[in-house]
Amino acid sequence: MSLVAVCRAATGKRTYAVVAVDLGIAAESLRAWVCKDGAQAAPEDRDGRGKAVEEPARLRAQNARLLKAEQE
Repeated sequence: MSLVAVCRAATGKRTYAVVAVDLGIAAESLRAWVCKDGAQAAPEDRDGRGKAVEEPARLRAQNARLLKAEQE
């Protein structure tokens, strides 16, 4: 389990500072890692669908165009 996962599991029960002390790291480092991890997560589109749905469709279309161009 990652340090970020440990902190998220304690959300609402313990502060960053308490979790950081238990893990032997600085509270600000833990907070920054949690924030960075959240920022790297794929944001949802306005209609509620995640980019994970759109990405495969876009890649399939791109692949079809490239295969067609290669055959010409």
